[in-house]
Amino acid sequence: MGCSLNLGTRMPVRTKLHKDVKCAMEGRSCLYCFGDFRGGHVVLWEINTILELRAGDILLFADHLLTYSNTAVEGIRHSMVAFTHQSVIE
Repeated sequence: MGCSLNLGTRMPVRTKLHKDVKCAMEGRSCLYCFGDFRGGHVVLWEINTILELRAGDILLFADHLLTYSNTAVEGIRHSMVAFTHQSVIE
């Protein structure tokens, strides 16, 4: 399990198109965005969906299955992401 805190104080947090392939196969990511912003909607590419998240919204999704990014942001947008990693057993 891990957590990433992305602070967009100088520039809003914006993610490029990606998939978290090192996450556990049954794992999920939990995205929480906060700040005073407009835009920054989450794009889930395989299912052609744009989720318009507002400050305080939480999104749980299978980040190892879905390629995602977010749209342009105006204002200050931060995000916190909790996630699971694939454990290696030898």
